[in-house]
Amino acid sequence: MLPVDKPLFLTPEELAKALRVSPETVRRWLRTGEVKGQRAGRLWRVPWEEGVRLLGGEDKLLEALKGLTPEELAEALRVSPETVRRWLRTGEVKGQRAGRLWRVPWEEGVRLLGGEDKLLEALKGVRG
Repeated sequence: MLPVDKPLFLTPEELAKALRVSPETVRRWLRTGEVKGQRAGRLWRVPWEEGVRLLGGEDKLLEALKGLTPEELAEALRVSPETVRRWLRTGEVKGQRAGRLWRVPWEEGVRLLGGEDKLLEALKGVRG
């Protein structure tokens, strides 16, 4: 999700990205009631406040949603995801690691692409 005003609801995919779990894990939690959500036909929606609760604060949720995956940054920079991961490991690119998964802060993507407008343009094909 690109940085915009906060939405009322999150998709399971958005919440999964923020929590660094698979979308299927989030759907399982929704089915069992571990995560509060609403169904609209076959689609689940998670209230924004539930995402805030799960991440431990609105700032943490916003930051998690704004971050880039190594794959997204690689696509924007037109390099391989392994190159981005190597840059993250060596500190050439700033990022946070949770287990085996990396997250690149939005601001780092802006720096690397030379501006937010360029990053947004590069991500159009990646994030739809």
